[in-house]
Amino acid sequence: AAARPASIVGPPPSAPPSPRAVVTAARIMLPDDTNPAGNVHGGSILRFMTDNGGMLAAQRYLTSAGHGKAGVALVGISQMDFWAPMFVGDLAEVEAQVTYVGSSSIEVTVKVYADNLQGRRRLTNEARLWYAAVEDLKGVTRANLSSARLVQNLPQPPLADEEAEHRYQEQKKIRAASDAKLHAVEELDLEALNWTAELSQVMLPSDCYTNAFVQGGIILKLMDNAAGICAYRHCRSNVVTASLESLSFNRSIFNGNLVTVRARSTFASTKSLEVEVLVQAEDLLSNKRWVAVHAFLVFVALDDKLRPKSVPPLPEPSTELEEREREAARERYLDRKAKLKKPSK
Repeated sequence: AAARPASIVGPPPSAPPSPRAVVTAARIMLPDDTNPAGNVHGGSILRFMTDNGGMLAAQRYLTSAGHGKAGVALVGISQMDFWAPMFVGDLAEVEAQVTYVGSSSIEVTVKVYADNLQGRRRLTNEARLWYAAVEDLKGVTRANLSSARLVQNLPQPPLADEEAEHRYQEQKKIRAASDAKLHAVEELDLEALNWTAELSQVMLPSDCYTNAFVQGGIILKLMDNAAGICAYRHCRSNVVTASLESLSFNRSIFNGNLVTVRARSTFASTKSLEVEVLVQAEDLLSNKRWVAVHAFLVFVALDDKLRPKSVPPLPEPSTELEEREREAARERYLDRKAKLKKPSK
């Protein structure tokens, strides 16, 4: 996942392109897209949304803005909601639209629909994704990372309103807070924390963009895999991803890096389970390690008929640190509950 690099000034735009056109992509969900229970894996949907619909919309806008040699890289998610499950045989249709353009960043609003090809089409997912416009992305490798500079002065189309501008400012705050959080996490003894799931995988060229940067969707799918294992172990039933807290890809992951994803349960209400996920990358040649991504995912447990069921409680905290973590998790849960919204039309 590409972090936000240094900046350069691009050529002055000629005429601001219109980003209002909706970009669409579709494909049939197959058995290798599912979890063991048979419904489509949340990680598969995350990757479909970010590396297909969202990236395509951002790249097309960037090209129409006169930056055809530049590329886009996923740098943040400010909203990700899972409204309904998807199943094998469903036609997954993603609709992506640019809804805000900053000096060097592009917000894309994405919706995913499931069509059972028998007359029923339903909204299953919504997200707001942020992409950075990176100059000459094809030439960027681990060896010349300094060349990964941001395009500046993107054309400002007449689409921004107060709400969009507020989202942009909030995303900037989220990125700053996320970077501070990663530094704080690195000060902890990560091995001593009570992780209940751990996955490791070497990043290969097939996991990358047309350069050495690992695709954001690859990392998101690994995160959802690890978090899902954790949720399965706690609930001992089928679980589905309900939401993903806002996150930022502050630090890059490259081809050849070993990625380790850890997950642990942090809060359980009667209907949902919050899972903390930490992504650590390692350069196997230099032995350098860094925390790349930190986020919280929320799951719900389902019974045999795919209806929501109660989530077992977590053990009571036994240390002062666990008490503080539980209270912080409770505050996040209450904040999510207060902001709970319904799916759009």
